[in-house]
Amino acid sequence: MTIYYNAPDCCDICKAHIRDSFTDGFNPHYHTWANHCPACADAFGVRLGTGKGQRYDKQADGQFHKVALGAAPMPRITRQDVIEHNAWLLDDDFDA
Repeated sequence: MTIYYNAPDCCDICKAHIRDSFTDGFNPHYHTWANHCPACADAFGVRLGTGKGQRYDKQADGQFHKVALGAAPMPRITRQDVIEHNAWLLDDDFDA
């Protein structure tokens, strides 16, 4: 089991507080690696897998453990979810 020590407090993209999960992955929009909240990971198309990204979920002990790739996928985020999340994203970064 992989533990992410010194887990981020906030998303590198929108600065939202990280609560229950985050993805450490490559952002194809910005062409860089970052820690993403679920909304930003979904909106920017961050993928999971070797050389792509890893998802971490907060456990009962308060630590973030890497989730196996076969675990439940991250929830699908809508444009309204992101607007309510106060993320600053470009219109062409959303699903219709």
